[in-house]
Amino acid sequence: MKQIEICPRLSKAMELLGKRWTALIIYQLLDGPKRFNAIEHSLPISGRLLSERLKELEKEEEGKNRQGRWQPEG
Repeated sequence: MKQIEICPRLSKAMELLGKRWTALIIYQLLDGPKRFNAIEHSLPISGRLLSERLKELEKEEEGKNRQGRWQPEG
């Protein structure tokens, strides 16, 4: 079977979204920032796991900022 190379960005996105609850957490944040408790109460997820996933997403955003690919508005 032939191995297909995937774009590194797509691969990283799929890695993040493939982690349990990450896609639903992102969905909760599509309308804008929310308090931790609001997200926690809207999903059947522990605070510890929610915190872990949010830190992972935050780390990815920091990486983007350092590389200059994305800058926040303001």
